[in-house]
Order: sequence, then C-alpha cells, then structure tokens
Amino acid sequence: MVSLPIPDGCHLMSQATSRNVNFNGGDVLADLTSRRASERKYTSKSKVHLDPYLSRDSTKSPANWRPAFGQDGGAQTHLTKQQVGKDDLFLFFGWFRRVNRTDGIWKYVPGSPDLHVMFGWLQIAEVLKIDRGSDLDEGHLWLSDHPHWREREKIVARNNTIYVATDRLVVGGEDIGVPGGGTFDTFRDCLQLTTPQHARGRSDWQLPGWFHPAEDGKPALSHHGNRARWTCAAVDAPLTHLQSVSKGQEFVIDLEGPHKSHALSWLRSLFVSSSAR
Repeated sequence: MVSLPIPDGCHLMSQATSRNVNFNGGDVLADLTSRRASERKYTSKSKVHLDPYLSRDSTKSPANWRPAFGQDGGAQTHLTKQQVGKDDLFLFFGWFRRVNRTDGIWKYVPGSPDLHVMFGWLQIAEVLKIDRGSDLDEGHLWLSDHPHWREREKIVARNNTIYVATDRLVVGGEDIGVPGGGTFDTFRDCLQLTTPQHARGRSDWQLPGWFHPAEDGKPALSHHGNRARWTCAAVDAPLTHLQSVSKGQEFVIDLEGPHKSHALSWLRSLFVSSSAR
C-alpha cells in the first residue's frame, strides 16, 4: 500500500530549516522568505515543523536514529481506516517552484509554475501510538526530538502517531538499494505529479494509467472516488490525468490487484538512477 501525504506544521520556519541538513544552513528558505515579506504568504515567522524527518545529521543524531513521520487527528484516522501499517510505503510530496541564485541570493524564476513534486519516502517498520502519558523506551530515545513526541502536550491528542522507517527499502520482495526512508536530492521528471502542461494549476496531475479507477467503480486512490476528476484516453492507456482534491492530507492506494506488477515497476523506477538517500 502506498500513501501520498503532504507535510503539516507547528514551528517557526526559520527554526525548522536551520535543523534540516538538506537546507545547507537554511540559506534557500531564508532568502525566499525574508524579502518582501509583506507580499509573501509564507515568511520566516510562518508556523511549520520539521516532519517528516528524513535526513540524518551525522554529527548530532545517535547511531540508532531512523527516519520518522508523525501524524494525528483526521489524517491519522484516515490512515487507520485505510489499514496503513507495517511494510507500507509513504511517498511525500510538496509544493515547489524553480529557483535560481543571482548575486548570491536565491530567487524564484520569473514565470516558473507551481508544481507538486515527490521529495521523499518512508517504508513503515513500526507504528507508535503517542499520548500525553507515553514514555520512550531505551530503544526509542532518539525520538525525543521528534515534534510529535516533543509537542505531544500541544498536538491534538486523538490518534497522535509516529511511523518509524525500516532499515532498507524493499519493494515486491526486492531490496531497492536505498535506506527505508530518505529524500530525492535531484529533481527528475518522474517525481513530478503536476502534469507538464499544468493548465489547471499544480493540482492537475499526470499519473501512470494503472492509477485510473477500475470499471467496477472502486476508486484507485482514496479521497478520489469521483470519476469526474479522472481523464484517461483509453482503457490501458499509459497515462491518466487527475484533478486532485484540495482537502485531504493523505491519499492512499492499495497496490494489490491486477495492476500490481505495473505498480511495483513504477515504484522501482522512482529510485533507479536517482540520488535517493
């Protein structure tokens, strides 16, 4: 089973980015959020938190650290109803736009489109239920810095959950050669969800044809049972188009069924010749 989640938020953006080794000290977001703050929806004081936590800082993280992702409230209720659990795979996507560095400052490329792009993954080894009275055992002390643990008193108590990654990513019984959780460091076309023409905005997605709902009416992707959202040229077409819903943090698809072999091939292709880590 695969879930496509978007990140949630809680800390100041400037603080969260300074804790993420992928942001090179936070310079990129510092440039993009500090200038013309009155014109931007998100600034250095916007509330976010670093979750999913996919990148290990080898100078600070303990040896037994693993990628982890926290969820709660309605989004976690949806995951529970969809029976997401051990060995299932999260593919994380976010809202991106191209940038260039000019005169030492990062700026958005004029006219560049808003895109939904997959940036990381996490295969589930453990599902930890967290409440206000929870304690971490010795094997999970490294989670003490995770926002869904550290802020468990503030986070919605209902269904507060942390998903911990496997050591290695295994797809269809095959070790893919990457850790159980990590990030795609380099953009590639196969990671872009938004259709290349993006005529209707970033939520206009182009997906492999096996995502298209079956003729029996069973939705292929949760939250997307309305067939009017889907457009496919023909049965067994290589691609399908989806106008994805604006509400709903978790989209889940069950890979079992007649499309399983195509689905597993697609998943493997995301990691082949990539700089996934």
